[in-house]
Amino acid sequence: MCISIIYVIGNAQGDKSNTLASQLFKNFHVNWTTYKTDDYKWNRFGFGSAYGQSFTFEKDLTWKVGCDIDWAKYTLNYTGNIRYVNQKSKMRTASLSFPLTVNYKAYSTFWTGINVYSGPVYEQIIYLNTYNFFEPNLVSRAQFGWTVGTNFRFGAIFSIRLAYVHYFTGMFVDGTMTRSGVRFSVGF
Repeated sequence: MCISIIYVIGNAQGDKSNTLASQLFKNFHVNWTTYKTDDYKWNRFGFGSAYGQSFTFEKDLTWKVGCDIDWAKYTLNYTGNIRYVNQKSKMRTASLSFPLTVNYKAYSTFWTGINVYSGPVYEQIIYLNTYNFFEPNLVSRAQFGWTVGTNFRFGAIFSIRLAYVHYFTGMFVDGTMTRSGVRFSVGF
C-alpha cells in the first residue's frame, strides 16, 4: 500500500532522471523515537522511505511524502494520570505512518549537506496488544502529528536525522496521553 501510493505520485511527475527506485533508495532510513514522563515511557523503532521533488519556483525547497512501518512499546505507570491503568502495564503497537514534509537545503556540497524540514504526519495503528490493563477499543487508532527536524548528509550518500515529533491526537479515545518525542534516524 505504501509503495503504491508513492509510485502513483512518482509517476505523475514524469521525470525519468529521478525514478521511484532511486528516490526510495535515496530516502531509506531506520529511526528510533524515545520519550519518558511520569505517566509513561515510549520507545519506537521503525524504517521507511519517501518520494519527493523540488518545487519549480525554488530548487532548494522540496516536498516529500513518505511511508514508515513502526513498532512501539509503551510502559504505562499506574501512578500517572492515565485513568485506565491501575498497575504498571505495557502496550505494544505496530503502525503505518505517512509524513508529508517540506525540506529546505540550507547547505550543500558533493560530500556534505544540511537540510531542515517540517510537516504533518498521519499514523494508523494496525496492531495493538495490551498487557495487564484496559480494553483495546479505548485506544485511538488514527493519530495526527507534526514533525520538525534537520538532516545532516555526509560521505556523499549517508545521512543522520534528528527531529522532534508531537502528536496532537491522544493515544486514548478520550484524548489523554498526547505524545511527543525525539526521533533519531540514520539512512541514505
